[in-house]
Amino acid sequence: MSSKRLFSFFFLLLVLPFSSSSDTTSWIKSGFWYAGSEFPTSEIPTMYTHLYAAFAHINTSNFEVFINNSDEPYISTFTKTVKQNNPSVITLLSIWGGSDESPDFFAMTSEFSRRKSFITSSIKTARLYGFQGLDLNGVYPNTAANMTNMRTFIEEWRTTINSESNNSLILTMGAYYSPMLDQSMKYPVETIVRNFDWVHLRSYDYYLPSKNNVTRAHSALYDPSSTRNTDYGIKEWIKNGLPANKIVIGLAYHGYAWTLVNPNHNMVGSPARASDEEEEDHRGSKRSLLAILLPTITITIIVISSILCILKKKTVRSEGIEELNEKAIGRNLKVFSFDQIKEATNNFSIKNKIGEGGYGPVYKGIGNSTSRDFWGRLSDGQEIAVKRLSECSKQGVEEFQNEVSLASKLQHVNVLQLQGFCIEKEEKILIYECL
Repeated sequence: MSSKRLFSFFFLLLVLPFSSSSDTTSWIKSGFWYAGSEFPTSEIPTMYTHLYAAFAHINTSNFEVFINNSDEPYISTFTKTVKQNNPSVITLLSIWGGSDESPDFFAMTSEFSRRKSFITSSIKTARLYGFQGLDLNGVYPNTAANMTNMRTFIEEWRTTINSESNNSLILTMGAYYSPMLDQSMKYPVETIVRNFDWVHLRSYDYYLPSKNNVTRAHSALYDPSSTRNTDYGIKEWIKNGLPANKIVIGLAYHGYAWTLVNPNHNMVGSPARASDEEEEDHRGSKRSLLAILLPTITITIIVISSILCILKKKTVRSEGIEELNEKAIGRNLKVFSFDQIKEATNNFSIKNKIGEGGYGPVYKGIGNSTSRDFWGRLSDGQEIAVKRLSECSKQGVEEFQNEVSLASKLQHVNVLQLQGFCIEKEEKILIYECL
C-alpha cells in the first residue's frame, strides 16, 4: 500500500551548525500535508512550527500557478484551520515543479514572460489563501540551459517578493538529498543560498520495493556501504556551500515492506521482491487501467462498426439507385422526383387515396405541366396511379429494383402499364397509368 494513503506527513527538522548551542527554539519542525488526505487538517498536532500544504501546480498554457478544483476546498481553508489549534504556526504553499526532468517547470523558466506569469500568480495565490510562504518542490535540472534558466528564475522570484511593501513571504525549496544530480550536474548552490530561507532535503526513499530486489533501509541516516544516506547527502551540501543552518532534513513518516525470496535469509541486503501489498497495488492499478480501457475500446469498436455499416448501406443504396436509373432509360420509364409525386397527389391526401394492398397505399394523381421529371413531364390533367411503399416494409433497393424490372416487362390489356418510379431518401414509389 502506498505511503501517501497511510500517512499525510513527513517530518522536517532543521540541522543546526555543529558548534551551535542546544537552544531548541531555533529549530524548525515542519510537516507536509497533502490536499484531500484522509488525515483532517483539524487534527494536525501542534508540535509543528511550520506546515506545508501540497500541492499547487503549473498551468502549461499560461504558466500561472493554479490549484486543482478537487484540492481547492482543502487548500483555501488550510491556514485558517491549522491556526485554530496552533496560532503561531507558519503556513507555506508548496508548488510541484514535477519530477522526471521537470518539463513543465523548465518550459516556464525558459522565457521572461512565462517566469513573470508564474511569479506574479504564485504570490497572488499565497496572499489569497493566507499563506506566509512559498515552496518549490520536485525540480531536478538536467541540462546547462535548464540550470541557467533556473538561476535566473530564482533571482527574479526573490527580488519580486522582496519588493513587496507588506511582509515578505518565506521562500523555501525541496531538493534531492545530495546536490549532485549526476556526475556532471548539480544544483546552483550559490543562487539557492542567496535566495531561499532554507532547503528541505528528500532524505528518504533511497530504496523502494518496486525498484530494488534486495531489502534496504529506505531512509538510512548513515550507511557505510553506500552513498545513499542522509549523512553523505548533508556533508555534500555543506561541502558545496550550503550552510548547515539552511538545511532541513526529511524524516519519513512511512515505511515499505519487501517479501523475502527465502524467509531464512532475513538480513538487510537479502534477496526480495515487492511485498504482497505492493504487488496487489500494482495488480490493482492494472485492473483499474483495464477497467478504463476495455469499455473505451469496446465502445470505439461499436461506433466504428456502426459508421462502416451505415456507409456500406449508403454505398449499396447509391449503387442500386444508379443501376435502376440506367435501366429506366433503356425501358422508357420515367424517374420522378418526390416533390413531383407530392404535388400530383396533393401531398398524399386522404381524398386522393383509392386503395391499399400488401405493398402499401395507392393514390390517384393528376399531372401538372410545370412539374418536370428527369426526361419529360406529366401532361396537364394526366391521371396516374401512385403505389407508395409502406413505411413498415423491409423491402430494400435490390427488391425494389426487381419489382420495377418485372412490372416494366408486363404487357397485357388488363394490366396497367408502369410509367415510372420514384426512389428518393427512404421513399420507394411506383407510378402507373390510371384508367
